[in-house]
Amino acid sequence: MTIKQEKLTLHVMRKGEIRSAAPSSWNDPHKLAGFAQQKRAALLNNPMSRSDDDPVQILGLQGDAVIGKIDLIAGELLVRGEPVPVLWTSAYFVPEEFRHTMVGIMIVLKMQQLHHTIAACGVSQMALPIFQKLKWLDFTQPRFMLIRRSRSIVEKYLGTGIGGAVATKVADGGLLLHRGALRAWSAIATRSLRTEMGPAPVLPGLSSPAVIVHRSREWLDWLLAESFESDPTRRKGLYVVRDKADNVLGYFLLKMRVFETASHRGFKNVLMGSLYDWMTFDSGQLTNRQIALLATRELANWGADAIEICTDNPDVGRAVRRLGFLRVGELHTLVRAAKPSPLAGQFPDQKDWRLRPADGDNFFM
Repeated sequence: MTIKQEKLTLHVMRKGEIRSAAPSSWNDPHKLAGFAQQKRAALLNNPMSRSDDDPVQILGLQGDAVIGKIDLIAGELLVRGEPVPVLWTSAYFVPEEFRHTMVGIMIVLKMQQLHHTIAACGVSQMALPIFQKLKWLDFTQPRFMLIRRSRSIVEKYLGTGIGGAVATKVADGGLLLHRGALRAWSAIATRSLRTEMGPAPVLPGLSSPAVIVHRSREWLDWLLAESFESDPTRRKGLYVVRDKADNVLGYFLLKMRVFETASHRGFKNVLMGSLYDWMTFDSGQLTNRQIALLATRELANWGADAIEICTDNPDVGRAVRRLGFLRVGELHTLVRAAKPSPLAGQFPDQKDWRLRPADGDNFFM
């Protein structure tokens, strides 16, 4: 498509503007403006959004043609116990034929003018260098993956022929033995605990570390109730962890869906189960390592081909590696804070932050 070289402009869409699902009047061949029905509902129901004036999208325009966009989601951080509003980025995209216009940079700079604290979780490899060059804080959570079925791996290297089928059966036999051993170890390590799927529990207040991404029963219920798009392969659930006396010790949040390509290694059509969020209310009775074991067990019961855990907790990382998880890259969370944000120039060390894969929009992706 050829577009006459017209002036580049930016348009900020506010929450109040999307209450009616009116069609866009712009020339929008890539369908960048507006939202899918599910995402529009999620943004309108976001418990962290306090005003119809909250920005939900920035569009890059060339004349009346939409050539780039980023979506925005209202959120909250607790900085030493004090709430700080934050805007989370989502769906940042510029079609390839318009990337030479620099509209992508213009959109990010405009976003930085809208609010003093901006963050992104699960940034794509294409967008990551842009935020890094703009000196956003870059925090990483190593990604660990447990392969439970070998088909996608074998097909990548041996194809789908007879040789691949035989290799899959042999490999799956070994994985079956591993799954049995893991199940037995998990039963021993979590014998005093039980899990039940249900609504989010009432969460205790958190006082450390210094920076905590907002967590509440209301927010967890929103994650469970909403989605950004229709995906029949998606399954999600929240599990409450109890002791033998029926006391609530914590929770964990899971999601599973088919990925056409899973990990940078290019494994195809993998039913991936992921641990996205968790909290222990009593680390003396429920450890993060035990939560990882319980989540792995439940995702195995769901029938996942592979299980993913992203965590910056070194103890959990070592524990899951001993269970057979492989290190396969990392999840990036980026933060930009400018005055008057209380985060401006503060807390550059990741140990001062409590980060989870469910932060921002990442649970919906």
